[in-house]
Amino acid sequence: MTSKHALSRRLLLRGAAYGVGVSVGLPMLEAMLNVNGEALAAGDPLPKRFGSWYWGNGVVASHWFPSGNGPTWQLTPLLQPLSNVKDYVSVLTGAVVQIPYQVSGHFGSLMAILSGALGTPQGGLNYAYANKSFDVAIAEKISTMQRFRSLHLGVASTDTSDADFGVVHKAISHNGPNAPNLPEYDPIALYDRVFGAGFVPPGGTNVASVTIQNRKSVLDVVSADTRALQAKLGTKDKQRLDQHLQGIADLERQLTGMPGMMTTGACVKPTRPSSSFAAIDQQQIQWDALTTVQTDLLVHALVCDQTRVFTFRQSPANDFTVYPGFPTFVIDPNTTDTGTSMHAMTHWEGGDQPGVRTCVEFVMTKFAALLEKLKAIPEGAGNVLDNCAILGFSECTEGRGHNATAQPGIPMLIAGRAGGKLVHPGIHYRSTSGRNVSCVPLTMMAAVDAGITSWGIGPGQATQVISELLV
Repeated sequence: MTSKHALSRRLLLRGAAYGVGVSVGLPMLEAMLNVNGEALAAGDPLPKRFGSWYWGNGVVASHWFPSGNGPTWQLTPLLQPLSNVKDYVSVLTGAVVQIPYQVSGHFGSLMAILSGALGTPQGGLNYAYANKSFDVAIAEKISTMQRFRSLHLGVASTDTSDADFGVVHKAISHNGPNAPNLPEYDPIALYDRVFGAGFVPPGGTNVASVTIQNRKSVLDVVSADTRALQAKLGTKDKQRLDQHLQGIADLERQLTGMPGMMTTGACVKPTRPSSSFAAIDQQQIQWDALTTVQTDLLVHALVCDQTRVFTFRQSPANDFTVYPGFPTFVIDPNTTDTGTSMHAMTHWEGGDQPGVRTCVEFVMTKFAALLEKLKAIPEGAGNVLDNCAILGFSECTEGRGHNATAQPGIPMLIAGRAGGKLVHPGIHYRSTSGRNVSCVPLTMMAAVDAGITSWGIGPGQATQVISELLV
């Protein structure tokens, strides 16, 4: 007699299509869930996923922040692309960086937002992070059994030089000092890493890796030597060794094809991308095609439980990247404040900056596309977005003023329901007292049950969540 598992596996091969080139599996079968459709049949809760989605150079405040508070807020012109997922989105106003920083208005605030700490100078404008970024802290708690602790991907790869801010500005995920998790911009490389050799769908078995799985970990073999070495090291060197050992452990998990723990069957391997959609030059990006394929691969990776944490760097700050619809220009090697890039327009464009608004509106259409794809995939009694907590943000209010420490604060969006822990429908939360921006990632940590009760260091530390955003 055919087992339920074998039958469901055959049915999943006929999965419905969602989005361009995306074939996502059927919804979870009833036999895989409890009677209420709220948990797996074995009693385990449906998986929660966390993501951070970043764009550079801020917004135009007058066209971004809603006027109404609470659940009655209305979409502003720049938030209009979110109309199909408005109930799943909360807008935050008034959260500010409380760390006094002297480094760039772009990078200093970004470092503070991501890590809750000001780093240490490395020469020029380059700083080393003093703390891990919040996505790493969350991944250490909720993505421990997945093949990838987290995935980091992006779109605008035009900031190729390591001058100025250094390589740390090119990542929105950091394990600690001088240990950035750089985004993958090549969708073919991303596909091969996640869905190539070693890919195992949830509940599957990678026959080729059985021998590897039966062997002791490399770390087990050298555990005695490791303990002896750790006893001789100072604090910073211990931190470096821990990062190195974690990297080995993560690599072993990827090589052995460790399957995801969510055995719901809602996974179908995607089609390998036909192009890398590489950047044309230092200004030009194949925006639409690349964002679509990167978003599709990310959705597949989440549904196939290859990871439960991701970062998505849509665009950088303080660079020459030109958004769709704007002409290229002759680059001035001495400044990024001229030309038709979004960053340049934030500085020279007057009034309510229509060019900058066009760029922000484009960004929001891409963020909305990710949310809509997640919402379109059934999971349990709801959909995948119901089980996500996604933080969308920029590093300053407006690029023309680099404002991050005063009202109206950092532009931030919280999307998803986190399995019922985030308020739904979404609200507009306004802090008139200038709450520490670190309370936002701390709130997300609470939403995904990460068990973290404090985030940040010194003036960047937060110990209180935004209770209005939680159920």
